[in-house]
Amino acid sequence: MKRLFLKIGWGAAAVALLAFAPAEAKAGRVIEVHVVNNVFEPEFVEIYLGDTVRWVFDQGQHTATSVDGEFDTGLVDPGTVFEYRFTGSGQYDYYCTVHIDCCNMEGSIYVLPYRRPKNLPDH
Repeated sequence: MKRLFLKIGWGAAAVALLAFAPAEAKAGRVIEVHVVNNVFEPEFVEIYLGDTVRWVFDQGQHTATSVDGEFDTGLVDPGTVFEYRFTGSGQYDYYCTVHIDCCNMEGSIYVLPYRRPKNLPDH
């Protein structure tokens, strides 16, 4: 009975600690990229590991297709929303397969490996 209590006690303690963990540690941020007028807006996005990019397709038919094959929305209609959570650091370039030739419709996601502490100055 004592061992069962210890197992339950440690499990409850772990759950309690997770409840007080910062929100960023539990789930990353969601950053939106709007697709309008044959442009990804913003075109360049800087995020951190675990963050999600949400593409909101406001007008026309488009794709968001990564150069390296990591993600691909396929051809989507206005009103479509596509999300992708980034679990690897580095640069992810993507484009619209419909509008790359005529409009140079492309974007980049820069995934940083960790969050910069808030108390350090920017240089």
